[in-house]
Amino acid sequence: MLSILDELEKEQDQVELAIAKYANAQLEPFYSKRREILKQNENLDFWPTVFKHVNVLDDFVSVEDNLILDEIDDFYVEKDSEGDKNLSICMSIRENPFFKAIQFKKQLVWCKDTETQEKDSGFYTSPDRINFEIKKRLPDDSLFHFFGYTTSSKQKERDQNLEIANILADEIFPAAIALFKLSEEDNVTDEYDISDA
Repeated sequence: MLSILDELEKEQDQVELAIAKYANAQLEPFYSKRREILKQNENLDFWPTVFKHVNVLDDFVSVEDNLILDEIDDFYVEKDSEGDKNLSICMSIRENPFFKAIQFKKQLVWCKDTETQEKDSGFYTSPDRINFEIKKRLPDDSLFHFFGYTTSSKQKERDQNLEIANILADEIFPAAIALFKLSEEDNVTDEYDISDA
């Protein structure tokens, strides 16, 4: 019975992979278009608004992180064209109290189990900082330490940073417009409550 279930699981994985490949192919032009439009409308303060008004990151954001979130200039997720779980998380940040203007690129690659070559055994990660110059050290619990962690990190840190990666790639990036509009609606509601008091 277990062998039958294993085969069904493999079949499901193949279907999900095909769906992911199709979705990535259809969405990539849209995300590129969104990115270009946002670059042309920097006055929107789009990404700082999105990141500072999502509660899924609350457990990972420190007071210091909020000062950096105000300066996010660009955020982008590049997914494997073959629909695999491999991805790159890219972020451009203007100068802030902690470092000068910087571009982060975190690559996350799923490794196969060395024995079965079938099951995922976890992420191999590679940090890539461009034009990085520290002005002031961040606390160890800062969200932005995510961009520096590698597979040599402790298991607890790896699990936490994998959770952050999933939030960034699967929850924030694809839903950014909806999150931005929601934050704007919240601001309008707050203004109404204040004037009505």
